[in-house]
Amino acid sequence: MFSGRLVRGSRMLASGVVAAGVAVSPIPTTSKLSIYEEPEPEQQFLLEPPTQLENQIRIAREAVEGTYRDTNTILQGWVSRWIGVEHAVEKRIKSFKAPEESITPGALYIGVATLTGSILARSRGLPIRLILPPTFFFVSLNQFLPRTAANIGDYVSGLEHKYVPRAARFQDTAVAHSQMTWQMAKDRAEEGREAIGKSVFAAVDQVEVWTGLQLKNAIGWGRAAGQESLRVTEEVIEKTKEVVEEKSNKDKPSSGEKRLV
Repeated sequence: MFSGRLVRGSRMLASGVVAAGVAVSPIPTTSKLSIYEEPEPEQQFLLEPPTQLENQIRIAREAVEGTYRDTNTILQGWVSRWIGVEHAVEKRIKSFKAPEESITPGALYIGVATLTGSILARSRGLPIRLILPPTFFFVSLNQFLPRTAANIGDYVSGLEHKYVPRAARFQDTAVAHSQMTWQMAKDRAEEGREAIGKSVFAAVDQVEVWTGLQLKNAIGWGRAAGQESLRVTEEVIEKTKEVVEEKSNKDKPSSGEKRLV
């Protein structure tokens, strides 16, 4: 009986303790959540200093890259200059061409003439082999493309006067003397031709006197001489008329002078 009371007492004590614990424990409250994300904790990295080998590799790489950039810049500058030279040469060559001349057949004829000079000089001596093809080239150029040849000559002469003025003056003097010599030779040839013609004409006159034959009429010189004398006579008459009219106009008083009189 005593044990039964003890058991009931222990049960009552346990239930009382439980009730007291329930009464004493606070009521849990719900906390309000934040609308912002929680900041992440800062991460700290530990940087190791580069080794000596890495420093040497970095220096070598930077040197190679700098050399490559400098070389590329120099090459680009050379390419730009070369393109500029090409454009200048193309423009200059186009300026040589005369609008009234056709390049296609003229250049073909010049090439054929130069090749002919090379063929003719093939079995000759060294000086002739060096001189003959350029001679054929320049002669054919002046023959088939005279305006283009004149433009090229003017350009070369301008370069000579700009860079080698002494040689240009010497060349101008030589050209002037050559032109004078050529003109004198032409005059002498014309005079000689006229002298020979007069001699032949006098000889024909003598033959006509001796033989009584009309050689001038048979040859046609009489008609040509008559036409030439007629032309000269007409020119003299025209000039005489002009001189007389000019003199009469000078001697005629003007209208103002008449009113004053």
